[in-house]
Amino acid sequence: MKTGEKVLALIKRFEGFYGKPYKDPIDISTIGYGFTYCLPNRRKVTMQDRPLTEHQAACMLQEILKGYGGIYSGWLSSS
Repeated sequence: MKTGEKVLALIKRFEGFYGKPYKDPIDISTIGYGFTYCLPNRRKVTMQDRPLTEHQAACMLQEILKGYGGIYSGWLSSS
């Protein structure tokens, strides 16, 4: 398993996947792997949002991590 895959697997295991919107412990609408906003427009998650597939959530997670620039980009592209 490549380093990037290990990082994604760790985040997925820690956050857990929820396809339908739910309220987190502090009452924030959340979906997927703990997302509080949706890509590509960075709109806040609402309880009326359509469910995500696990594949859609995994793609969003990769895009979000790319947005952190140098912090995670090496992890996602390393072997």
